[in-house]
Amino acid sequence: MAKKRAKSGGGSAGLAKWEQALLEAQFEEEEWKPNVSLVVGNKMEDYRHIEALHTVVGIPQRKLFSTVSKADLFEQVKELGNPKNKKGKDTPQFYEICESVKPMLDEGTEVPILVLAKLLKFRLLDIKANDLKRRDAEKKAAEDKAKGKTPGKDGKRPRSKSPAKGKGKKTPEPPAVKKDTKLKRRGEEDEENKYIDDEPDDGPQHYMLVHGFHQPQLVMALADVGVNVDCLLKIKSEDYSIFQTPEPEEPSPREEQKKDEQVELAAGVQEAPQDVEKQQRQKAEEDLKKFWKFLDPVLRRAPAGSRLHDMARLEYVILNTLHPSDWEDVEKKLAFGTAVFEEVACKIYDMYDWKRQFQHYLSNMKLLHVPMHGEAPPVPAQPTDSKLSAQAPTPGIPELEVPAGPPDVDMRYYSELMSAVPQESVSIPLIMHCMLEQVSAAEEERDPPSERPVPPRQDGVDPRLASHMSGAALKLALSEDEQRALDGDIDLTAKPLVDKNQQRPLLLQHGDDVALRTHHLKQVDGFHPQAEELRMVNLLPVARLCELPPPSTRVSKERAARLQELLHFCATGNLSLSEIDRAFKQFVFESMVGTTTDRSGHVLEPATAAEDDMVPEVELEVPWDDPYPFYQELKRSGLLKAKKKIQEEEKSKTAEIEPAAQDAPQPSPPAYEARVQQEEGGVQSE
Repeated sequence: MAKKRAKSGGGSAGLAKWEQALLEAQFEEEEWKPNVSLVVGNKMEDYRHIEALHTVVGIPQRKLFSTVSKADLFEQVKELGNPKNKKGKDTPQFYEICESVKPMLDEGTEVPILVLAKLLKFRLLDIKANDLKRRDAEKKAAEDKAKGKTPGKDGKRPRSKSPAKGKGKKTPEPPAVKKDTKLKRRGEEDEENKYIDDEPDDGPQHYMLVHGFHQPQLVMALADVGVNVDCLLKIKSEDYSIFQTPEPEEPSPREEQKKDEQVELAAGVQEAPQDVEKQQRQKAEEDLKKFWKFLDPVLRRAPAGSRLHDMARLEYVILNTLHPSDWEDVEKKLAFGTAVFEEVACKIYDMYDWKRQFQHYLSNMKLLHVPMHGEAPPVPAQPTDSKLSAQAPTPGIPELEVPAGPPDVDMRYYSELMSAVPQESVSIPLIMHCMLEQVSAAEEERDPPSERPVPPRQDGVDPRLASHMSGAALKLALSEDEQRALDGDIDLTAKPLVDKNQQRPLLLQHGDDVALRTHHLKQVDGFHPQAEELRMVNLLPVARLCELPPPSTRVSKERAARLQELLHFCATGNLSLSEIDRAFKQFVFESMVGTTTDRSGHVLEPATAAEDDMVPEVELEVPWDDPYPFYQELKRSGLLKAKKKIQEEEKSKTAEIEPAAQDAPQPSPPAYEARVQQEEGGVQSE
């Protein structure tokens, strides 16, 4: 009778040695920081995108990215868990877990969460070992290249064997090939441009994308075995109607009869596989719904200090324009996966940028203790030296007397208003506004918004009981539809649904620090931070400089009369008021001075007069700002030009006839004045 196989030595709590070593293995090190991202689809249709992403990551396009899928992991378990297969040198460490999981897969039973977490850690440790080997090989190759070594044993060039005696003369050794050129030889791979090298230098050493797992407790189980999930990436589609197959047209009675006969013949063969596939898809959909339903309650139950509270929640929406026209085309599917991989990688990079900015904000934040009136100042630290501490207090120094003040100061209103503003949005005008509101509330004896009496409900339920039930319902694992249904029954006011497709882009003016800091803050109990800060800023004396002096009553009446007359004559035709307004604005823009360039493309500065007074030589007037004074100036300049022209004509005529008609009578002044008046009348009529 053959001897029984001896059991492996047990570790703590009855665990095998390899299992104990697997739990104690350190996944994250000081010099090797990984990023573990759990990729989950919003619906089962989104896993078509995840599969395309999995294919592209496995090419690989980026050498610092790896992917782990549930199907590939179970295939590896079936391969390594078979005792008949020989284990070579490349067999990953802790492969014994595959032998314990393989019977579960063969029987079709579900793998427990804790065992699945250990199995995932085994796969991630294998990826870590391969990445460390690759780094060591690259480091060694770089050192050999720097030393100028050629390939061979111990970095030396292999010696050629000497010919045997009597078989001829020694042939000279061929000269060594020079490798100073940067050109690639045939058969050599371009390692520098083979991968997309866009990973940040101060980021993780390796990125791992895990997908195919729909157990919400898996995140906590991974944290228990020493693997922390850094982010949860949710893949969504912009429109799910593109996945729906069009309904076929109603066939004729003869076609229906033929199809029924064919279906009856093939029913026994195809019925079982179709039912199994349908059941698997329904089970996967139910598991996915349970994952998103129970994820938040599981994360809330994480212990204090756990890194699960710092797990980022990212979301990536795949637009319809990104979908390939033909999913069967390999090239189009590869291009689609490449585009999705690019967006996913950028989102992970941005996540670390946001984390770095937040850590920089925390490191630069200084918390100062502001004592209240009547509070004793902080006691300075006592000296650590025993000799100094043993000495008696110095006589002659009076003790500090703390003035007695009011024991309690009402700051409830101020505290509630300031709690609605995050620290990065706080400013001095907002603090002043909250202080003034507290003073006003204290004088008027107004209670804070949270302590005001709540109006009775229509259903007769106590508002305090309804508020407590609402808070308890938020902690339950409810779907979005269930929460929306409870909002109308429990909450005092139902939350309005926000349609993201109808949201307009927000335009912020350059240099508007108030809007940039407070545009995302919402109104809370009538307190709008952005509006209140602008109101406080307008109370400053500097704000009066922005106010333009109003025109006088006479000028305002003249402008109104001219505008009314202009609109009257313009509106007599077929032009509308909007067309007239657009024409005036166009005239204003056409009258502005534009920046020009020379032939070389350099911007020309406007010509100026003397350097002392920077007054431009040519001042362009915009007649459409106030056309009446411009018309008067044009009329006056036209008359002057007409008079000057007549004088020049008269001088030229007198110069021509002066030698021949010295004795002739000169023209009388009244005739000259009559001609000038005639010219003026012509200008005015024009």
